[in-house]
Amino acid sequence: MSTPTMQSLHLTLLNNGLIPANQTSIEAFFNETMHPLWFEFYGRRKKQQRRGFYNSCGFEHVFVGELRGKKVIGFHNWLQMLLQEESNSLTYTGNRGVQQQPAIVASVCFNWFNRKKDFSTIMLGVEPEFELALYTATHLLKANGASKLTLDASRRWRLEVQNFENDFALNHVHAAYLYRLKD
Repeated sequence: MSTPTMQSLHLTLLNNGLIPANQTSIEAFFNETMHPLWFEFYGRRKKQQRRGFYNSCGFEHVFVGELRGKKVIGFHNWLQMLLQEESNSLTYTGNRGVQQQPAIVASVCFNWFNRKKDFSTIMLGVEPEFELALYTATHLLKANGASKLTLDASRRWRLEVQNFENDFALNHVHAAYLYRLKD
């Protein structure tokens, strides 16, 4: 949390009133905002939540991926994809589009532990902390829905980020990913 990216996120959110004013320290910001959003476990389905079966968290879903039946859910991080491919757990099967912006943005298809992911839009080569900061900021702006962003002064890097939270697990990231590539 002490990296320049996370410090910048903290100050931006604080200065724009997106986190409570009492979260002036980076430690308070992590404990009171980041940890509940990303790392507290909850039931991914309503029945699981009611029964106290907490088996998922936003970080796991977005950055690691989850297996549900014959499908892969979540899994929106290039570094995890690389690590899983190197360990022969993941097989890349193609893409539905690639854009070269300041970062390469791709919608990829793959199989992970013999389960299919029809597509996952990822930013290749960016630091995971950048993605964590991006998805945190957009979640706090709009917890359910798309946020349209321009990330550079030349207005060339335009993204749309989709965020979700559960009705039964509020203030937790349910999903966050690049929704649509922009020209």
